[in-house]
Amino acid sequence: MTPSSRPGSPTSPCRHANQSLAFLVLLLFGSAIPARGAVRFEVGGAVQPKKGMLDVRVEVRNAGDQPVPSLTVVGELFGRREEARVAHEVPPGGRVSVVLHFPEVVPRPGVHALALRLEYSEGAAPDATGNVATASEPAYLLLALGQDAQPAVRIVASRIEIDAVGAIPVTLESTDGASHRVRLRALTARGLNPDGGQVDIAGPGVRVYSSWPRPTSYNTISGTSMATPHVAGIAALHCQADPTITAGELACLLERTARRLPLPSFDVGAGLVQAP
Repeated sequence: MTPSSRPGSPTSPCRHANQSLAFLVLLLFGSAIPARGAVRFEVGGAVQPKKGMLDVRVEVRNAGDQPVPSLTVVGELFGRREEARVAHEVPPGGRVSVVLHFPEVVPRPGVHALALRLEYSEGAAPDATGNVATASEPAYLLLALGQDAQPAVRIVASRIEIDAVGAIPVTLESTDGASHRVRLRALTARGLNPDGGQVDIAGPGVRVYSSWPRPTSYNTISGTSMATPHVAGIAALHCQADPTITAGELACLLERTARRLPLPSFDVGAGLVQAP
């Protein structure tokens, strides 16, 4: 194994540079919900243990810049629909909390989605029939339900080394007896081309939490879709600090300042990119 103590690939402009190497919890996420106009909600919550009942506290924050005159939270879980109403106005930045009461019936331990619909009045005056204009936005909370809830699918993959082409044996097992749809993805720094070049520099690329298109707003993914923007952003910071820097000088600077990693340079190049 050659640690990442030498710069980049054979095509790197720094190749010949002289360097010194010196009980149950709800809400696994909160979701930001797009809304009409300036109305926007952020949702969170928790399970409230209660004998014979499954009480779910739903917390809603008005993240927009307009007040919400009234709000109704509708939830559906295991085919059961419950709702709770907030009669008072929710100002911008204000928070409200309601409790939805469901029967303590859990088909199987695991993670279950609580589907929510946030119904709110738009503040306009009632029409001729006395009805007030309303709108609604969807939301979801993930509930870990059932004592000692275990993952629904067990995945076992043996450790192997592949020089060029090879198979990766993976075993999948349903732990709850139910059918599940599973998507597997293999990530490799060297790519699928056995004759490909060496990596020049590495960036964070495994389970990176970042912004995402609405309505998700935030997501956790892996791969070069995360690593490349990190390197590009750090390169932009260097260019901002020195507008006269050339492309070759910038590449050398990124590799020279990278943090060395105890991994093959073929996989991580000069090391982990560092911000100035």
